[in-house]
Amino acid sequence: MLTACGHIGLDWDSRSDAVIPGDGDDDAWGGEVGTGPDDSGDGDTGDGDKDGDGSGGSGGGLTRPGVGGMNGVGGLTAAGGSGSAGGGDGSGGKSSVVTGGADGSGGQNAAGGADAGGSGGAGTGGATQSGACAAPGEHHFGFDSSASFSASGPAPAVWGLDISHTMNSGTLSWTGDDGYYASGMLRAVIVRPAVPTNPQALYPRTSLAGKDLRGAQLAGHVYVQSGLEVSAKIFVQSDGYYWAEGQLTELTAGAWTCLELNLQEPAYADEDFDSSKIIGIGVEIARNQLSVLATPITAYLDDVSY
Repeated sequence: MLTACGHIGLDWDSRSDAVIPGDGDDDAWGGEVGTGPDDSGDGDTGDGDKDGDGSGGSGGGLTRPGVGGMNGVGGLTAAGGSGSAGGGDGSGGKSSVVTGGADGSGGQNAAGGADAGGSGGAGTGGATQSGACAAPGEHHFGFDSSASFSASGPAPAVWGLDISHTMNSGTLSWTGDDGYYASGMLRAVIVRPAVPTNPQALYPRTSLAGKDLRGAQLAGHVYVQSGLEVSAKIFVQSDGYYWAEGQLTELTAGAWTCLELNLQEPAYADEDFDSSKIIGIGVEIARNQLSVLATPITAYLDDVSY
């Protein structure tokens, strides 16, 4: 006898697990838990961040019965850029034979550098400026340009050595080093004269076209870099090369000295000197008359005024 058998239905959800992969930019997620007869679907593994920003993935299955999804793999951390080296030492201040250079500025940090730049080196040079004249004139010879000197001799607004009317023993030149007020001055190197009876001296001078300087006050600055027993004075010459002079002043090495000449009361004047017809202004720099020294003298002349 045949017995009819009923068909047993299989009624469960046969979908595969749903997957939400990591997007590579944010923290990675594990796959969503699958559903099945026993709620034990395996979550997919999320992809970790790999864009080099150093953040890792934090994946994991959502909490549901069954086996959760596996943690996503963290992103790789990019190596930081190397910092550039710090700035180097700043250069020292400009050096002068007269005034010491100022300290240089320190180097600046380079981009990304860890170390600061070093401090600037100190300038080297001579003494601090001093020796200001009490009553400088209104018209100044500042020697701020090489055009203010000529090896051919003096001319209007140009200084040089007048070998026709003075006995010079040495050389005169222009230098752009820092002078009394600014850059530029005359450099006088005085040596032992070839003729022993000649003065051990230089007479830097400029020319004027018969200028009226009655009652004028003249001034100038001299600096001795090397040499002992040295004196100087400022002078003027009138038409016919008649002289008037200021007081002879002892010079100190390493310092500026002011020279002055008041034409109302000069320390000396020739009988025929006429202050209304001045043809030259100059400065005498010389070894003291009674000195027995013969070593060279190096001196600087700057800022002559009337």
